[in-house]
Amino acid sequence: MEKARAELLFPVALAHATRCMNECEKFCLDFLRVVMADVRLKLDNQHAYVVSVTDVRRCFDDVVSSYTRPYSNALHRNFTSLYAAVSSLSDAWHGAQQASQAVSRTEAWVKQAVQDVARVYAERNTCIHAFIAGKNAEIKDLARALQRLQLSLNTASAELDDKSKAAAALQRDLANERHSSELLRAELELARANEADAQKQLAQVRADHAHLLAAYKSECDRAAERSGAAEALKAQLAHVETCTAHELHVLRAECDWLTQECDLLRSVERRFARAEERCAANVQEGMHDAELAHRSLYASCDTQPNTAHQDVEDTHHLCWSVVCRDASWCGDGDVTQQLLAALREERSRQSAADDVRAALEKSQAAAAEHERRTKECQELLRKTRQELFESRSTASRFKDEYEAERRQMQAQQRELETKVADLDALVVAVKAQKSALEQQTCDLEARMQEAGSKERDAEARRRTLEDNFRCSVCFEIFNDKCAALVPCGHIFHGDCLAARDACPLCAALIERRLHVFPHT
Repeated sequence: MEKARAELLFPVALAHATRCMNECEKFCLDFLRVVMADVRLKLDNQHAYVVSVTDVRRCFDDVVSSYTRPYSNALHRNFTSLYAAVSSLSDAWHGAQQASQAVSRTEAWVKQAVQDVARVYAERNTCIHAFIAGKNAEIKDLARALQRLQLSLNTASAELDDKSKAAAALQRDLANERHSSELLRAELELARANEADAQKQLAQVRADHAHLLAAYKSECDRAAERSGAAEALKAQLAHVETCTAHELHVLRAECDWLTQECDLLRSVERRFARAEERCAANVQEGMHDAELAHRSLYASCDTQPNTAHQDVEDTHHLCWSVVCRDASWCGDGDVTQQLLAALREERSRQSAADDVRAALEKSQAAAAEHERRTKECQELLRKTRQELFESRSTASRFKDEYEAERRQMQAQQRELETKVADLDALVVAVKAQKSALEQQTCDLEARMQEAGSKERDAEARRRTLEDNFRCSVCFEIFNDKCAALVPCGHIFHGDCLAARDACPLCAALIERRLHVFPHT
């Protein structure tokens, strides 16, 4: 009865154990497939290169940590049901161990099979957990390295862009500075040419100024000489004017006296002229009478020669009497003599007055000549003063122009020195900017080389990681083909291990414990 019951329960327990084993195997394969799919999705979402196995392990650990607890519970339930099935199978086996030797061998084989299955699943679980832990750590390391590399690459690219923009801006600034330097150099050349022209003009102005100064000095000397001559002429003119004034005063006094004397003489002359007229009339009358007497006398002499002499004497006496009569009419004889003496003195005085008049006329002519010469000297002095004033104004104007040109030249020279100093400072600043730009360019090239080396290292690590995810037989990445996990822990394509009994890497026996799962 128990044997029949054992024979009836054994297939059920075996089927239940087989179903539990299949469910555990399917669970493990599904778990690995889901974990690898999430790892790949996470790596694809990061848009970064795989740097190292550590990062992949870290990423794998992050994915596994989200599935560990529910899958562990399901695995525990599966193993619980498996152990329950094994327990029921053991009870059935103990109930039917007296049935037959075949049932004993079958029960021993089932126990051995259950132990093998438990051992295999324990080893597989250990390998899977170790593999998952390793891959998880590698994925985490790869993720962190990828993040660091991505951050460094982003930073390097941003800095590279900034440096490129700064380099372009510095290149533009350098070009602008070169253009401004060329312009400043041209302005400097033009300023130097202007300075040379200004120096020439300054030399010409100095020469003109020296010439004008010499002319001004000569004009001053001539003006001084003319001033001295004018002063001498002034002194001489003053002396001559003084002398002339004195002489004119004396001459005026003499002229007044002579005028009085002339008036007196004119009155005397008028009286004397009237007396002379009367005397002339009387003399003419007496002469007529005397002529008549002489005629009568000569007539009588012809007739009476003895009495002729007496008649002549009588005639002379008659004439003298007539004259005396006339003189008595004019005055006595002394008065007549006085009048004659006064007349002679008056005539001498008149001659002296004529001499004085001639001297006065000469003095007046000399005074007029002196006045003319004085006027000429004054005109010459005025012209000399005017020329001196014009020379001084010209010299002052030339001096002002020279001072203005000198100040302008000094201002241009100071401006030129300022421009030269600014140009030197600009050249120094441009050289400093150029050296800083070269240093920044060198640093940028070094960082670019460092970023390139990091990129090459990341590419190498990615290739290494891809090599780790490659099949060691066909060297293809696990993409859409089925991957096989052997008990030794290595993974290969299912097609590559279809005809192999041992691991191609470690030569471990595969036997029947080959687990193939689809890799997506």
